[in-house]
Amino acid sequence: MSSGVQMLAPPQRFMYEYGCFVSFWGNFDLMMETLIWHLSGTDPIKSCREINRLTSGVKHQRLTQLLMDVSPEAATALDRVFDVAKRNDWVHGVVLNPRGDFSLLTRFRVQKNPFKVENTPIGFNWSFHEFYEAYGQFEQSVERALGIDMRVMCDDYLRAVQRHG
Repeated sequence: MSSGVQMLAPPQRFMYEYGCFVSFWGNFDLMMETLIWHLSGTDPIKSCREINRLTSGVKHQRLTQLLMDVSPEAATALDRVFDVAKRNDWVHGVVLNPRGDFSLLTRFRVQKNPFKVENTPIGFNWSFHEFYEAYGQFEQSVERALGIDMRVMCDDYLRAVQRHG
């Protein structure tokens, strides 16, 4: 963490970390979409139209099925990323600052089945390190199993979609 971030007050430092997490989650979601496209062997435009609109949970299920034939290790690493993110409820919750008070942040979460509403205080010492670690392990396991560079593959997918979309 840069020294400028360390100098932030705890609530602002947490919001910085949370923003980074949300950004990395978006990249992870794109990585899943790209892998589904690659492993299913479909046209990038067709894949994007079908896959991009799906929830991360549905992408997770589809990608797990595709990876089981290629690399059970990568499928297990994928599950770990979801376990960490789901366990923390960051992906499905909303960070709020009640009454505009940044000395207290809460995580608001609505679960559908069974219906449950939570609004719990957030400790400012929270770390997303476990997510980043699981993300990196997943990326490495896929690259080993498929012999690819995920960053290059994601760039290729995005260029193909942008060119034709």
